[in-house]
Amino acid sequence: MSTAPLLTEVDSEWRTELADGLRSIAWSPGGRLVAVDAAGVVLIDRPEQRSTPVGPDPIAATWLGDRRVLVADAAIGVVSVGGGCERLGRVASCLVGSGRTVVAGCADELVVWRVDARDVVTVESRCGRVRAIAPITSTLWAVAGADGVSVVDVALDAADVVVEIPGALTVAAHPGVDFVAASDVSGTVHLIPLGGGVAGAELDGYPDRVRRLGWVAGVTAQLVAVADDELTWWQVSEAAGAADQPVTVVAHESAITALAVDASGMVVSGDAGGGVRLWSPLLPDRPVWAAELGAPVTAVAWSRDGDRMVVGCGDGSLVRFRVFPGSIA
Repeated sequence: MSTAPLLTEVDSEWRTELADGLRSIAWSPGGRLVAVDAAGVVLIDRPEQRSTPVGPDPIAATWLGDRRVLVADAAIGVVSVGGGCERLGRVASCLVGSGRTVVAGCADELVVWRVDARDVVTVESRCGRVRAIAPITSTLWAVAGADGVSVVDVALDAADVVVEIPGALTVAAHPGVDFVAASDVSGTVHLIPLGGGVAGAELDGYPDRVRRLGWVAGVTAQLVAVADDELTWWQVSEAAGAADQPVTVVAHESAITALAVDASGMVVSGDAGGGVRLWSPLLPDRPVWAAELGAPVTAVAWSRDGDRMVVGCGDGSLVRFRVFPGSIA
């Protein structure tokens, strides 16, 4: 017998303040938390466990396994935290982890660190200067670059799919979905099939550039796209591609500045006014929970099990929530 509540419930577990605005939040495979603020201070697991600044201009932080954190700093490059603080070099534009692998976009290359390997691997992006990366598997990564989108096997140094999309902006992938989604500077979202089947589609009609994308995997996958204050849900299937019409909702009172999707399909979004909204794929046209944090939301992240989400704001506030997804909404 299910113990899930009928309606989604959210409890605040703790709130803390860092010295500056939050830049990045990430969870490890084992449920450890890292957050880094604009001053370079790294918080690990608990509010009281913080480092001295690791760099003057951090842009992203992620876990390499459960014991090591990598921080990309625009001024000094990638820094390793864990058993000391070590500069690894290579200034990166983006840094993403998939558990046991971390990939950074450095100019037109990908730099790869693995838990079980001492050597750092460098791979050509095949799509120009890297703007965004997303894991499909631990070795297969989707890459958005200035010249298009590639799907690169970082273990074999091979690009399986390369699509010319001038001005590709961001990219999203999911291991259970047969498509990669990418947006470009014109405001179009491109649906790129990973292997045969239906031809790729272009999804447009957005009020602004689509700066954030996320996949909700299920019997029918859904692509979530953010443009300005709108949230758009596209149903996508391998046989038919994207649905003719999406579900579109004016989701916030100001521009959406953060988006994260958890493994069960729950979506959290935050806006420039401090609003946080929680969405269920069972009821995509209205939020199932909302809160006002009082400062622009700059980062959101789900734990790997989907039980917890963390929200960071421009005033340095960091809030951890426990989420109990509802069985009907």
